[in-house]
Amino acid sequence: MPVTDLALRYVDTPMQEVDVALTRPAALALAAALDAGHGTFDAAPDPDDDPSPYRAFLNHLEVVTHPGGKVTMHLDVPASTLRFTGAPAHLKVLAANIRALAEDPDPTGHLHVEYFEEHYYLAESEPSVIFHFAQA
Repeated sequence: MPVTDLALRYVDTPMQEVDVALTRPAALALAAALDAGHGTFDAAPDPDDDPSPYRAFLNHLEVVTHPGGKVTMHLDVPASTLRFTGAPAHLKVLAANIRALAEDPDPTGHLHVEYFEEHYYLAESEPSVIFHFAQA
């Protein structure tokens, strides 16, 4: 599903981090894909945009169901893709968090998704991901 109200930027050294700027409707669409356990979103960065302070833009965000596992976040630079993979129950927890962000009236709202030891729904993986609202 092409989404023009989504921008993905990444840095991969010294640590991996992805910045996801999205509109409220895009956040709700992403939450729905996480609930469903599948979905592909295409971002269309303007070639004249500067990704600074990040390294570059990504072109895709994917959601894939994998039975029996916590959510893994994977930065696939050659495919220009941020991928979320996990069991349906764990994907739904991430979906609820993103839906809560979308429903938060605060325009400066944001969500950090980062693994730590004994995390409830995230498997050990990089990158850390920051979701926030795109500037109008």
